[in-house]
Amino acid sequence: MYKIFQLGLATAFFVNFIYSQTTWEMNRDIVSYDCDPACDTEVTKISIGPCFDTPGCAMPECCGIMSGTLTNISLTYVASINMASGTTHGYIVGLGVGSAVNQIQIPIPVTQVPNVAVTYDYNSCHYTQCPQEIGQTYRFDGIFTVPTTALSTLTLVANFVAQVKSDAPGTPVVVCKEIYARIVNPNFIPSIISILKNPILGGK
Repeated sequence: MYKIFQLGLATAFFVNFIYSQTTWEMNRDIVSYDCDPACDTEVTKISIGPCFDTPGCAMPECCGIMSGTLTNISLTYVASINMASGTTHGYIVGLGVGSAVNQIQIPIPVTQVPNVAVTYDYNSCHYTQCPQEIGQTYRFDGIFTVPTTALSTLTLVANFVAQVKSDAPGTPVVVCKEIYARIVNPNFIPSIISILKNPILGGK
């Protein structure tokens, strides 16, 4: 029974890796911003995909994250701290009216996105190599899915943060990046595009 459990676990990790690699091939580079002044980690590349461009939210400034679809966010970085194990966090830190490059910001409290709302794995070592050593280069490949509901299309552009924290005492931040994104429900794409063409929402 234990061997069957081990085989099932290994299969799950293998399937997750294959999905990660396949999705990663659809990634495109995206503009990103530092989100923790205490984190000295150098991020050399950040990409995400697949992304659906809509008026006011188009790559490389903004990713249209399609609900119900596996999405990969990939960060290549030079570790600034040692990490034996880590925890993945996702946050929404702001909303904006207008395009990703010309926004009127709407302040909101920093809100952690739980993995019961957006499916992702808290265990960072399922997405990157562990342990990690200072000065070495690593790639974090986070996989997540936003459920498709009537509310999963946003006309607003959100500021999303992807963060990995070490599980060591004090939970120091390993890597942290902020991007602009909009959740797009594929079922409503024709109607939502017509709405988003409104100049108030950043459309043209």
